[in-house]
Order: sequence, then structure tokens, then C-alpha cells
Amino acid sequence: MVKPRRVLLVDDEAPLLRLVENFLTRNGYETEAFDQPLDALAHFGADPQRFQLVIADVTMPELSGVELVKRLAELSADVHMLLLSGLPLNVERFPESVRRRLDFLQKPFLPRMLLDSVRQIEERMARNGHASESAC
Repeated sequence: MVKPRRVLLVDDEAPLLRLVENFLTRNGYETEAFDQPLDALAHFGADPQRFQLVIADVTMPELSGVELVKRLAELSADVHMLLLSGLPLNVERFPESVRRRLDFLQKPFLPRMLLDSVRQIEERMARNGHASESAC
């Protein structure tokens, strides 16, 4: 199975950010975590091919997760994105070019649910020929 080895995490809630970061690291992922979405965007923009997956909260100051994924999608045609929110999210509001790479996980969630979501994204990436192990 293809694994998005490098994951960019973005959440303004530092305790949740660290929990997700530690959980994914323990499960074999290389993670880089940011509690400021603009910092994450700048870091991603410096090397858009570095990350295969971005996991971001929807509600953040300065830049919402919705706006963040739209900007990330402009920087990379290959990055997949998983949005997290305590509120429902209508993914139909995104352009098709973003929707096909976008998943949503409702908060609160169990760690297993997060891992299942990431693995589903991995499977889709493998079927579409994205993010091979050798590219990481």
C-alpha cells in the first residue's frame, strides 16, 4: 500500500495538534505540525511536493481550513487533504478539482477513525498512482 509518508498537520488547538501528531508518528508517518495556518501555508509553499497529505481543522483564526485547502490545491495538483471539524461540512461547495482530493472527518473522533480515514486516502492515492514510496 502507498503511504503518504509526509503529513502536514494544521490545527490552532495545540493539545489536539500534538495528540494527532504523536498518534500518526507512532503509526509510521512523518509529520510536521503547525498551529498557525499561515505558517503552514508558507511552509507548504516552499516545497509543495514534500507533502502527500494535509490534515487541517476547519475553524482557525487568520485563515480557515476551507480557505487553506483551496490555496494548497492551487500549489499542488497531487496533495490530498483531510478536513476536521465539529460542525458538518458540505464538500459540494468546493470545486471538483479540490473535491476529488478532499475528505472530511467529524469531530470528536476516535484515533482509529482518523487512521481509517488516512488509510482510505492512501488506497485512493494508490489507485490513482499518486505519492509513490520512492517519491518520498
